[in-house]
Amino acid sequence: MTSVRRALRILEVLAVTDSAVPLSVIARQVGLPPSTTHNLLISLVEEDYATNTDGSYRLGPRAAAIASAGEESLLDALRSATDQIASTTGHSAIAVSLIGGVPKEVAYSPGTDLVTVGRTAATDAGSALDLATGRLLVAYEDPASWPRYIAEHPDVAGWPVDRWNGVLERFRQAGIGLRLPRPDQSPRISASGVAVPAWRHPGKPAWAIGCSAPWSLGADEVLTVAHELWRAGSALARQLGLKEYPVPEPTESTVAEVYQAAL
Repeated sequence: MTSVRRALRILEVLAVTDSAVPLSVIARQVGLPPSTTHNLLISLVEEDYATNTDGSYRLGPRAAAIASAGEESLLDALRSATDQIASTTGHSAIAVSLIGGVPKEVAYSPGTDLVTVGRTAATDAGSALDLATGRLLVAYEDPASWPRYIAEHPDVAGWPVDRWNGVLERFRQAGIGLRLPRPDQSPRISASGVAVPAWRHPGKPAWAIGCSAPWSLGADEVLTVAHELWRAGSALARQLGLKEYPVPEPTESTVAEVYQAAL
C-alpha cells in the first residue's frame, strides 16, 4: 500500500466519527504500525487535513472542505437510486459506504410493501459482515484485510475463516453481495439482503446499494432483486460519468452460485 493510500485510509477513519480518535485506534483500524500511522498523521496535521488534540485526531479544515464540495448533488443521485429501487422492488433500499472498515449509511428509502424492513434493521450493524452491502464492500477490499473483519466478529454467520474467504471471493467475482437468515434464527426476526457495487470512478467501488426483505429470499427472488439493483447501479454510474459499469448484469447461474455460497 502506498503512502497516499495509507493516508487516505486514515482520513476515512476520521471521517466516520465526530469524536477525536486516539492514535492506537486509528492504527488498528487501518492495519498499520502505530509508528507509521503517527508519521502519516504528522504530515496530515501539517497540511491541515487533520487536527491533533492531546494525541487524538479529527478531520482538519482542508479535508472537511473537500468532503463538502459537491456532496449534496452526489447524495441526491444516491437517494434517487434508492428511491427507484424501493419503488420497483417494494423493499427498503440503502446505499452504504465503508469508512475505516465501518459501514456508513449514505442514503435510505423505505419499502413500499405492506411489510418491510425498518431503517434501523436495514442499516445498523455491529460489523460490515452483518449487512449484504457491507459484505460486498469488504469483498472488494484487499483480501489480506479479510481475516481482520472476520476475526473482529467471528459469530456473524458462524462460518470458519476458510468459508468466509470463499464467500467473499464469490461475491467479488459476481459483483453481488447476499445475506440470508442463519438456520438458527427465526425468519420472523431475521432479514435477507441483496447488494451490488456502485462506482463513481474505475477501480474499487465507492458504495454498495442494496435491498432488505423481512424474510428469507429464495434464489428466484434474489435474481429479480439483483436485476433491479444492477439497473439502478448502472444508471447511477453513467450519471456520475462512468462510461461502462464494471460488472455484467446478473445471470441465473451467477445468482445460483452466490446463493449457494451464502446459505
